[in-house]
Amino acid sequence: MSLSTPSLAPSYIEDCLKRRVLFFTGKGGVGKSSVAWATALACQQAGAKVRLASWAPFTEAAPPDWVTSKVSWEKLETLHCFKEYILKHFRVEPLYGLVFENKIFRSFVLAAPGLAETVVAGKIWGMVHSHEQDILVVDLPASGHAVSFFQSTIGVQKIFPMGFVHDATTRILDLWRSDDCRIDIVSLPEEMPITESTELKAQLEEVIRSQLGYFLMNRVLPAFDLSQPAAVSPELEAERKRYTERKAEEDRLIAATRASDLPVVVIPQFAEPSLQHLIEQIQAHLIKGAKS
Repeated sequence: MSLSTPSLAPSYIEDCLKRRVLFFTGKGGVGKSSVAWATALACQQAGAKVRLASWAPFTEAAPPDWVTSKVSWEKLETLHCFKEYILKHFRVEPLYGLVFENKIFRSFVLAAPGLAETVVAGKIWGMVHSHEQDILVVDLPASGHAVSFFQSTIGVQKIFPMGFVHDATTRILDLWRSDDCRIDIVSLPEEMPITESTELKAQLEEVIRSQLGYFLMNRVLPAFDLSQPAAVSPELEAERKRYTERKAEEDRLIAATRASDLPVVVIPQFAEPSLQHLIEQIQAHLIKGAKS
């Protein structure tokens, strides 16, 4: 069930508290990780036990220490997840050292199409069903890699029409398609990020029929009433004109996004001196009950 009627959508955090796993993705540079971290902190503040997981195969991005001191965090590394899965299900640690630690085999695990994504997906499924937290917040890579993440499990399931791999991927897909799961898309109120976010939504719907949740519109300009300005210098007048034009364009783009079947949560652009203050401001904004 997707939230198809923005005016009737529950508050953002209220809906988060109903889920067991929350995925965040979006175009690179839109503040996806900051919004994911702030959401994890906001859910914990609202009374849930939250765990944060990051899968960033092409970067070393990690939450700052002050976030991980408040919310349990785990970095998802493909080879570590693969080893954990093999030892859990087959209990062959001596054999693992001889076979699976082989450099050629390790390269195969990382390069085989869809295998790395499916291994990480299995790890996430295991974390959700460990019941060590109420909500697992997963910070996924940017748009295209996030689609591959969900797509790969389907591909592996088709390759193995029976057996334990088929059963494992079926359990993963059942979770992705259930009401326990939600996928949020973070964007900026700009033409290119919104276009890519809309395309990402369509791809995810086609690939996984998943529980798409919200468009999170980040860094939206605050609204100022400049309809009857006092006399100002030419420099200030030029700035006022730039602001008015940009704000009008943002409002147009956000209105167009609201025409989709996903609610939009608007997150203001905060002028904060540090990442910590920025995330705390986003957290406070979400806790106050941000709605579309």
